[in-house]
Amino acid sequence: MKRMVVIGAGISGLSAARAAWELGGSVPGGLAIVVLEREREVGGKARSRRDSEWLFEAGPGALQGSEPALERMIRAAGLE
Repeated sequence: MKRMVVIGAGISGLSAARAAWELGGSVPGGLAIVVLEREREVGGKARSRRDSEWLFEAGPGALQGSEPALERMIRAAGLE
């Protein structure tokens, strides 16, 4: 089995891990993926926190838009 480590669970790290996971079936012997993140929550600068009806952005950046591919990636990463 091949092993892969992704450092950082921001949008780029999670996207890389997801893409590797989707391709893992084509790796002979399989692929084990580990994502390392120093924070308690994933999302990096795109992380958001909901409190009742309010949405707070944890960092200076946010993802906005309704592009279907972006929405699928956000849902798959659990960043809704």
